Amino acid sequence: MRAVKDKATYKVFHIPLELFVLSALHSGFLRKQRQNSGHLHYFTKDILLQVFDDLDYDVLDARYTPGFLVSRGHGWKDDLLHIPRRICFPLHKDLTVRIFGGYSLLVLAR
Repeated sequence: MRAVKDKATYKVFHIPLELFVLSALHSGFLRKQRQNSGHLHYFTKDILLQVFDDLDYDVLDARYTPGFLVSRGHGWKDDLLHIPRRICFPLHKDLTVRIFGGYSLLVLAR
């Protein structure tokens, strides 16, 4: 993020939010994410927005994107989570993402 700061006035970042309650309870989830996708860092929305602030980015907009809708063949347990994600998200977006995961954060920053 430091390396691209001066490349353009506006930047768009799309970052998976892989640190959530169920990922912490599933003993191998984050290890598997690192192995499959190569991610070295895991974020919540709050931590990610703090990183933007620490690097002196001005966040103009941030919104969730439902990555869980992209079928990745993770099995029936992941498919089962579609139900609470779809029901709870309209009621409380932040809490749903913190508990059930499956979302990324799309950020427009200057």
